[in-house]
Amino acid sequence: MHFYPNPQFIDDYFLITLDNINNPDIYEIVKISHRTGNQLHVAERGFENTSAQTWLIDDTLCDHRVTAGTLDTFLPVTKLQHIVVPSNTSQVIDQFSISSENVSFKWAITLLDDASNKAQSFEIHAIKKMSGAVSYNKFAIVGDSMNVGCSVNLLGSTVSLAIQNNENSDVTINAIRILNL
Repeated sequence: MHFYPNPQFIDDYFLITLDNINNPDIYEIVKISHRTGNQLHVAERGFENTSAQTWLIDDTLCDHRVTAGTLDTFLPVTKLQHIVVPSNTSQVIDQFSISSENVSFKWAITLLDDASNKAQSFEIHAIKKMSGAVSYNKFAIVGDSMNVGCSVNLLGSTVSLAIQNNENSDVTINAIRILNL
């Protein structure tokens, strides 16, 4: 039984991820050009901005899985990183234009409050209907309880996401936006 694909054409490939089982922060993505039986033929080391490493067979997990770079090829994703919203303020953290009558979009958001050592993640799913109205819902909230609100607004063809930080310290935000036209 073979657990890996077998590319058939000259430009075909698949990716594997090598992980150090003793330290999950050490990994490498490798581009595989073809397979002979269970032997994988490496086309490129250190793929997707990872670093080529030295791997010991007893300490290495070899896994064929979806990578962030692969997902980026399927979905229009915008990364929003290291946005600081000062305490007791509201700030627009994302703004973009849409042209479709019906469109949905989602943000995956992580809040970090280093001063109080708190972290929270949640998702916001929004939809603009033909009527022009935008509705949204905040859900899948995990982590610490934080006094932070959000709002999604539409002005003309511009959508904005604002975060209201009601904490007593600054909050750092990392997020991605997925647009589904």
